[in-house]
Amino acid sequence: MNKKAKKLSYLIMLVMVVGLTISFQSCEDEYNIPETCFDGKQNGNETGVDCGGDCQPCPSCDDGIMNGNETGVDCGGPDCDACPETCDDGILNNGETEIDCGGPNCPPCVTAAVTRFFNYQSAGFERFHTFEGEETGVNLIDGDPGNDVTTQGAALPMVTFGEADPEDATMLVGRYNRPEGNISDGFSDYKFEINSGAAYDFTGLGNIELSVYTPAGTIGGNVTPTVEIIFIARNDPNPNFWEHWTILNGVLSGTDEWETITFDGSGVQASMNGFGVQYDQIAIRIGGSGHTEAATFYIKDFVFIDREVVASATFATNEGVNINPDGDPGNDVTTQGAPLPMMEFGVVGPENGFVGKYNRPEGNISDGFSDYKFEINSGDPYTFATNAKFSLEVYTPSGTIGGNVTPTVEIIILARNDANPNFWEHWTILNAVIDTNDEWQTFTFDASGVQASMSGFGVQYDQIAIRIGGSGHTEPATFYVRNFNWYNAD
Repeated sequence: MNKKAKKLSYLIMLVMVVGLTISFQSCEDEYNIPETCFDGKQNGNETGVDCGGDCQPCPSCDDGIMNGNETGVDCGGPDCDACPETCDDGILNNGETEIDCGGPNCPPCVTAAVTRFFNYQSAGFERFHTFEGEETGVNLIDGDPGNDVTTQGAALPMVTFGEADPEDATMLVGRYNRPEGNISDGFSDYKFEINSGAAYDFTGLGNIELSVYTPAGTIGGNVTPTVEIIFIARNDPNPNFWEHWTILNGVLSGTDEWETITFDGSGVQASMNGFGVQYDQIAIRIGGSGHTEAATFYIKDFVFIDREVVASATFATNEGVNINPDGDPGNDVTTQGAPLPMMEFGVVGPENGFVGKYNRPEGNISDGFSDYKFEINSGDPYTFATNAKFSLEVYTPSGTIGGNVTPTVEIIILARNDANPNFWEHWTILNAVIDTNDEWQTFTFDASGVQASMSGFGVQYDQIAIRIGGSGHTEPATFYVRNFNWYNAD
């Protein structure tokens, strides 16, 4: 570049700098902002550092702006009053069981509400409804137009779904709304949709269960402490069609707590045959018929018990039915250097619901492998029927299987007091193979031969374990589990 060009370049830069300085000065003059409002000091007539007086206003707890050290608009932080606890503040407060949901003040946490539904599916029950939502049923559908008694003046339909459980607001149940007045000729029953296929076959039907919550003060007047399951033939030609109904009766005996009412359904098929009709609809009536007084009940878990559930655990909590998920000290492999115990309960699952997180630890923990173990049976040793089954649902994240992490799921039945020094030789192991990722997979294990194995080994089994990913590992892996069921099939 020649000397003239350099001089011209310097001249242009000088003009730009002078222009910017004049422009900045003109802005200061226009808004009358002293230079001291930007020096990081409290000086002049400022009431705070670079604010107040002739400078911009200082943040305050009543300016309608989230500023200063506030954690909300005009609240929180060291200078303002604490922010009110709400169900949308992103903080675990306000009696919540999870952030912004659950507890006595906020809406239920929907993630917890589907646990029972998935457990019934896992156990393979033929017909059930949890009333958590309109769709949380199998082979029993909410769809009868007669349930919408609001068309006849009632305030609410016969059942509203997805209501907070009055005992545990993190769960959803149904609310049975017995309407006021002579609705539907004097009584109202909640009716499942008419079976669109063939008539029901109740040949193998054993018991039926329904759980009911009765608020204190509900029973009285013509509201009786009765629960009825009614089997109906909607196309019955008999003008007195109710004469051909089969009604199973139960009695409510408590208030402000859940009661599970069990009905003997073993004779329903014989009644249907005796009347010469075909039942194609099922109804629930609570509080009696011929009513004029309104009443509210809560309902959940209407189930046809066509198999005996011996033990179960959802892993949504550390509690189980006839089995303790959280009692064996060997599950806490953190004592041996693992970062997490074998099982974490109540983890938000990869899809819906609270589940268990199975943590296969890194390193040769417990002589080369770690199994998640239910507590030792403190009573008599286990007995296994010739039709015994186990089921377990497992979610395998992509990339989990590899190295020495194998796609295997094993149910191991143990005799903890086995005198054989090679006690593992007397284990009975039921095997399954993982063949999918990023979705829940249900595994069913045939345990019908376990009793014979136990007798053949001359041991008494008193513990059950779950192993996922194989033994002899050194690599960590994470799986999710839900709905362990031990049941006796038909």
